[in-house]
Amino acid sequence: MQREAFSNFIQTFYKSIKMFGLKDTTTYYQYCPMAFGKEWAFWLSETEEIRNPYFGDMMLKCGETKEIIGVD
Repeated sequence: MQREAFSNFIQTFYKSIKMFGLKDTTTYYQYCPMAFGKEWAFWLSETEEIRNPYFGDMMLKCGETKEIIGVD
């Protein structure tokens, strides 16, 4: 349940970041195609390295960066 709530929060937070932007930081919008029974899920990260929050150690590196937001 916590991971589903996190996923919903991230979508709302992502829309806010896209609308208002970020100052002096880079954020990575990352994606897991396997979360929630292959329905996908996103998260935001301060590092480019994939650290999937949806599967813990089992699939920690599963995912990809879909967008880099912030400082060029």
